[in-house]
Amino acid sequence: MKLLTKHAVLAFTIIGISGCAMLPVSKPYKNKSLSNDKIAMLRPTIENSTWVPGISEIMNKSRDIETPRWRSIGNSFIGGYPQRMNLLPGRYEIIFYCANGNSYAFPRAKVVVEEGKIYSTRCFNAVDDQVGVEVIESNINNVKM
Repeated sequence: MKLLTKHAVLAFTIIGISGCAMLPVSKPYKNKSLSNDKIAMLRPTIENSTWVPGISEIMNKSRDIETPRWRSIGNSFIGGYPQRMNLLPGRYEIIFYCANGNSYAFPRAKVVVEEGKIYSTRCFNAVDDQVGVEVIESNINNVKM
């Protein structure tokens, strides 16, 4: 029985890890077929970091949104946290999920994104044992597409 339990845990771990690696690009807008010149792309940086950035929740704070609401993008129970997201141009507040082995944090970033641009995301060790996140304009050579 113990051997069966160990095998089941190992199988679920492998499935969970491989599932996270294959998460599609999150597109929290209606027209999923928009071309890259009409959207902004958030992608994790290729720079070395001990933290892996994922996206937990997002709120569109653009002026044309009457009542901004948090939208859940990922979670630890079903599907994981996507690392890549396409957004319509605008103002957003994003809660990231930054993981490092058994440690994790949920830092926030307020961003303004423009159509046709790529933004790199990176989690990092900040002061007082906190975890920070940055979202900066980048190019295709500096991010994981």
